[in-house]
Amino acid sequence: MTPRSIFCKPAGAENYFDPQTRICWHLGREWCRDDHKECERFVFGRCRSGRRWFWAVTTWRPAGQDFEHFYGWEDTEELAETAVRAAIINKTNGRPAMAWPSHGIASDQLKELNKVKRAQRPPSDATDSKLIEYLYRFGPKRHQIIKKTARRIYYLKQEEYLDRHGEPTGEKHPNNIDDDPISHRIGFVDRQKLEATGEVHCLYASLESVIRHYRDDKPIDLRQLKAEMAAAHPDRGGSSAAFIAAREKYQAALRTSRKSML
Repeated sequence: MTPRSIFCKPAGAENYFDPQTRICWHLGREWCRDDHKECERFVFGRCRSGRRWFWAVTTWRPAGQDFEHFYGWEDTEELAETAVRAAIINKTNGRPAMAWPSHGIASDQLKELNKVKRAQRPPSDATDSKLIEYLYRFGPKRHQIIKKTARRIYYLKQEEYLDRHGEPTGEKHPNNIDDDPISHRIGFVDRQKLEATGEVHCLYASLESVIRHYRDDKPIDLRQLKAEMAAAHPDRGGSSAAFIAAREKYQAALRTSRKSML
């Protein structure tokens, strides 16, 4: 057989028929004189896979029939070409066939194999953020945790409402927080304090903590909460942070009280 690369289509490349294997290699752009109606048909290609070469061969079947795939890895492009030739020759076993290169089938096949490998991998234990975690507040509502450091826990300020079973209702805070700058969409709490006490600025480490703190049988004293909110106002010697926390607590209790009256 005349030695020539089946992976390249240089200018002026021609189709050629190998009488020993009875395979017609379609490497050129010109139309083949043989119609190959009775021939088996193959598409083949190769692509890089790290430091190796991945090769693939696919049988060309009529509509409604399953394709067959052959593939592998080799250290060099020349070895990959040898593997493609051997795969097609072994499959035809002397029967007439035609084959043409299309390297896209190799890259597509490699992507599918890598996708399956990734799906079969166990979850990594390298970070403590492999699972989606949340901070909770009265409502009940939750905020998604996006990052943890040694000192802080960062969370999305966008609130997601939960039902009485702790499942998300799909309802979110009416404020269009997506229009705010990035710095306004993300909040943080002291990680050490949260892990030590379970609560920081009305944010709780677990939904159970919220339920325990605001039990259904615990009466809501709106007057007391309103008085605490007024006492926390900066004009009365309080601080802005304390007033905001007290106001959130009062407004959440007010909403709960209204819902219980419906």
